[in-house]
Amino acid sequence: MTRPDGSAFVTSFSTDEFPVATRWILHNPDLSVSAFALPGTSRPEGFLAAKKAGTLIELEPGKTRSFTVPTGLKNADELKEAHS
Repeated sequence: MTRPDGSAFVTSFSTDEFPVATRWILHNPDLSVSAFALPGTSRPEGFLAAKKAGTLIELEPGKTRSFTVPTGLKNADELKEAHS
């Protein structure tokens, strides 16, 4: 999500761990909103839709699972360097 000054909000994640991302964008006469990408394992339609799509992840009681999702802000120079 690029800002007017050339910097950008950046979120990175493994698409093996998170096969989908959701980003809400709202633009109407009253509001203009954009949000970070939210990585996920299913779309926001809910439990039954995720189960039907085969993207539901269930853990046994007491089990854990960890993910890394770096999120931050990069200035314009950092973005140019990353894309070269």
